[in-house]
Amino acid sequence: MSLIFLIGMPGCGKSYFGRLWGRKFHYHVEDLDRRIEHQTGLLVQDIFSGMGEKGFRTLEADALLESIQVHRDQPVIIVTGGGTPTYDSNMGTMLRSGLVVYLRAESAYLLVNILRNPSKRPLLKDCTVEKLDTMLEERRSFYERAHMIVDVERSGPDTFAEILKQCTNQPL
Repeated sequence: MSLIFLIGMPGCGKSYFGRLWGRKFHYHVEDLDRRIEHQTGLLVQDIFSGMGEKGFRTLEADALLESIQVHRDQPVIIVTGGGTPTYDSNMGTMLRSGLVVYLRAESAYLLVNILRNPSKRPLLKDCTVEKLDTMLEERRSFYERAHMIVDVERSGPDTFAEILKQCTNQPL
């Protein structure tokens, strides 16, 4: 399995676990938000301000396709944005291209993580548990199509070893 996509709500730890697992298991880590920022020379929050969510999602879909093409034959963890699976055909593209892992967490857990750095999450200005619950409900049907679901509140650093073990025997 060369491409592993991490999906889930903002604050679930996609970037954290991606970096941790990448270092420990020698996978390159590709963060779609960082790719977009590098290509545009703008921060994600500035892209949202200037182009709106739809403009950002178009850039994100392009970055996803580019990442898949560039890293197709390498062991890579692709860290997606929370809304990546919900836009266009992104979820289907990821499901066909590699292993999709949904990092699931409860809204209260997400809120604690989001409030640590709220400026990095433009859709979550004035975030509350209720707002997260609503967003999660809108996205749940996309997230739950993932090949694997990991409850991050009950996961540790060795969870990725189990994912790798399972994905070698799991039909995609």
